[in-house]
Amino acid sequence: MGDALDRYLGELAWPVPELDDWPPPQPELDAVAVIPAMKERHTLPRTLRRLQQATDSPERLEIIVVVNNGPDASDSTIEQNRATVRSLNELDAPASVHVLDRIGPQQTIEHGAPGVGAARRLGFDAALRRLTRSRAETPFDERLLLSLDADAPPDPGYLDAIRRSWHPSDEAPPAAALTRYAHRWEDDRHARPIALYEAWLRLYDLGFEWAGSPFIFQALGSTQVIPATTYARADGMPPMKAREDFAMIEKIIKNEGPGSVHRLQNPVVRPAGRASERTPLGTGQSVSDLVKDSAAEAPTLPPLAAFRDLRRLNRRLEAIYNSNSPGDVILGSTDSRLADYLAEIDGPEHATKLATHAPDAAGFVAQWHRWFDGRRTVTYTMRRAGAEATALLDFAHDLLQETGSELAGRLPGAVGSTAESIEFMELLRTIDRNRHELLDIH
Repeated sequence: MGDALDRYLGELAWPVPELDDWPPPQPELDAVAVIPAMKERHTLPRTLRRLQQATDSPERLEIIVVVNNGPDASDSTIEQNRATVRSLNELDAPASVHVLDRIGPQQTIEHGAPGVGAARRLGFDAALRRLTRSRAETPFDERLLLSLDADAPPDPGYLDAIRRSWHPSDEAPPAAALTRYAHRWEDDRHARPIALYEAWLRLYDLGFEWAGSPFIFQALGSTQVIPATTYARADGMPPMKAREDFAMIEKIIKNEGPGSVHRLQNPVVRPAGRASERTPLGTGQSVSDLVKDSAAEAPTLPPLAAFRDLRRLNRRLEAIYNSNSPGDVILGSTDSRLADYLAEIDGPEHATKLATHAPDAAGFVAQWHRWFDGRRTVTYTMRRAGAEATALLDFAHDLLQETGSELAGRLPGAVGSTAESIEFMELLRTIDRNRHELLDIH
């Protein structure tokens, strides 16, 4: 299997006693979809139906649903989860569906904080064992762990589209990948909130890339595709209650290097835009806040200047390495607010230390990004957002003008109505899908 897989399964993988009771995997199995589910009795069936349409070769796919709740779950939550388990156990489908029942007091997930991160970790560790027991000819770095959510059905042909996009003949295979996404809503009250949330998410992600950060802000667990070997090298899914998806991609990029996580043009996953307060961050909470107050302001972003400062710093890293005093030069190369933040987290000392031990400029840049990582990038930009909150439309206009795009003229004049908000979101979807053609992103 390889050293990374052997080490992970032997030392770090969580125990999954049920595996011994499941039938052996199909010999051709080389992809497993993992779906955490809590109070998802009504949303999960649609996603499962779509997964049954994911491939023309269902023997290559399994689905693991982790039905879970914390030890303090209400009677209603527990009953909904039990109903979900009953329906899953009665399911007869082309692609095998397995259930990890973590409902009762003696069955709740023991490791980490209860929540979606722990549920994903348990499901992924079970999936990894299934993939390693398969006799498929597919190499382990192309046996795929597919991260989905119960309320995020993928388009038909999901797995086959991933396979077609995975390894273009002229490119090295990715260490991991992100599918495209498009939020949906079934309640008109949620249309404007989810359109604004998606706009916020896409603009923040574009800001990251324009700044030259190797990290990716797209924090949607339902869009991640991770090969078995990459997952093992990253020491598994972080068992966090929220933002485990961002943390997982950050770990992969730190391990595998800039550019190692690809964005696939197809397929598309369609997360539900609905109110939820199960986690303190993410789609559900953001929509909930706006639904509660229809007159609430749209979410805001940091000023583009915050990303411009990071872009300037990232473009000067090689010169900083070649200077006689990297610590001093790094402060002198940045805006005062970024310099203050770097000084607060001992950036000059780290720059000097990294420059001393790096074998060359490329090594210094790589080590700097492992230290000034996605989390620190978010912390700095969020601080700027607190002091200099920027409206979504203003940020989009500034970014499009800065990158020389003529699309600035197509922005709506406001996002106060549902129609305007949807128009704005749709334009950003087009920009995101063609970011390198439409924007001078580099």
